[in-house]
Amino acid sequence: MSVSADLLSRQNEAERAQAREAVYRLAAVALGYPLEETLEALQEGRLQAALSAALQALGEAPWPKLEVSSNLDDLEVGYMSTFVHGKRGKPRVALVASAHESLISGQTPGAFLLNVQAFYSHFGLKAAVEDEGHKDEPDHLVAMLEFCALLCYLETRALEQEKDAAPYRRAHRDFLARYLLPLLQVLRTGYAKRKISMV
Repeated sequence: MSVSADLLSRQNEAERAQAREAVYRLAAVALGYPLEETLEALQEGRLQAALSAALQALGEAPWPKLEVSSNLDDLEVGYMSTFVHGKRGKPRVALVASAHESLISGQTPGAFLLNVQAFYSHFGLKAAVEDEGHKDEPDHLVAMLEFCALLCYLETRALEQEKDAAPYRRAHRDFLARYLLPLLQVLRTGYAKRKISMV
């Protein structure tokens, strides 16, 4: 491969990694606890436009047009009843992987969390103490999305600096296969069941 073809290939790979990073970051924003800024970005269509652009850069269909809550209170109530408190104090769809028995594969929730945390620790990350002094949950969907965004960022940086991006790609692939994709499948199935039962 010629130098110019190799450079073009690395630039293309970097652009795709940046698009994946954007998808993960925007998904984390959309699935995080609702903020006024998030609602404004949804109402103005900025979040959807950015997500559509990133998806299309990856060869995917644009994000569909969906109804947006009219105010922050409605968005917060919907979020809380779906992902946090639901019926009888349990979320309709738990965003924490260790809450799903099918995902922990006979491990204790603590052992599962340690395995997820090992991925983060390998890249020098620690659980943040944020809202109200609570530690971030390493197996929360938003934390996993943010971690995948970081891996894509590190891949992009390696490509731009003409360094080996393979370790970040392998970590991304492994994390997706072991944790994020199974969680997303369980969430999708769980949400579909809840939606059918509420009709």
